Amino acid sequence: LAANSICEDPFVTLPLAMLSVYERGARFEKHRDAVGADRRAVTAVAYLNERWDAADGGALRLWPPGGGDAIDVVPESNRLVLFLSRLVAHEVLPARAPRRAVSMWFSEPGGEAG
Repeated sequence: LAANSICEDPFVTLPLAMLSVYERGARFEKHRDAVGADRRAVTAVAYLNERWDAADGGALRLWPPGGGDAIDVVPESNRLVLFLSRLVAHEVLPARAPRRAVSMWFSEPGGEAG
């Protein structure tokens, strides 16, 4: 049963969700979450890292559409980051401590994400 099949409204879809744990030294290469026919519209990332310090690394680096300087977001507990899945390239810089996050993707009407 697809998650969005339980919704009566055709314009409402339940988001996909992923719990990620990056061990020391782990990173994620620069990418966009939605390319081609992928219907993801908004990416949401919530961080679950108690007592995180910028020196622990693991920042989310966001690249503005159209150029400009990247923005680094420290993955502190209770921080929520939202960005457009198709437009904003991003990466996770190497972590020096275990890094935990929940990511969710909200899709455009009429299709599933991913």
